[in-house]
Amino acid sequence: MEELRRFFDLQLPKVLQTMREELDVHLFFHDIRHTLDVLEQAVAIGAREEVTAEELCLLKIAALYHDYGYIRGRKEHEENSVCLFLRDASDYHLTSEQKQRIVSCIRATNFFRKPEGLLEKIIADANLDYLGREDFMQHDQTIYLEYLSDGDVLCRKDWYERLIKFLNSHQFYTATSIIRRSDKKTENMAYVKSMLKKYSLEAKSDKAA
Repeated sequence: MEELRRFFDLQLPKVLQTMREELDVHLFFHDIRHTLDVLEQAVAIGAREEVTAEELCLLKIAALYHDYGYIRGRKEHEENSVCLFLRDASDYHLTSEQKQRIVSCIRATNFFRKPEGLLEKIIADANLDYLGREDFMQHDQTIYLEYLSDGDVLCRKDWYERLIKFLNSHQFYTATSIIRRSDKKTENMAYVKSMLKKYSLEAKSDKAA
């Protein structure tokens, strides 16, 4: 337990500083702010789900590292995050079980992996907590700019079509997030649909002109 705390306390400033220096400047969403947000939400959800002190440490480490792999590029960043964590952990006396649970939590932030067990569900919910919050529109803007700069979307209409599919396929897993975030997520979905309607009409108008 003490070694987990020591690892987190020492690696927190190192990881954040490396991200400041090495992340692509076009990562408008997947930056330090997102990492710190996921860390905050993981702690909040974990406390409400009454995890143990050790489990909370595991969550904090996984949250810190979950997007660290972006310093090596966007492709397979979760697996790169795992590799970077295991590299850093080799200098500490963490148990094999502790390391494996952290690795599983990092991988659980991949949207296409279904989380198993409470810790994985907590960090999966923490990673996408903004979907059910008041600041959703702010995050919507930064993610759009990130995808636009990477060529993943071509315009606002394209983005909102993809976002609706994403929201429809997303679910919160913990009782905490279901209770705290579901209603606002429904409101945010209505906003996204209204924006898609707006940009679809604009696209039709541009074609007619």
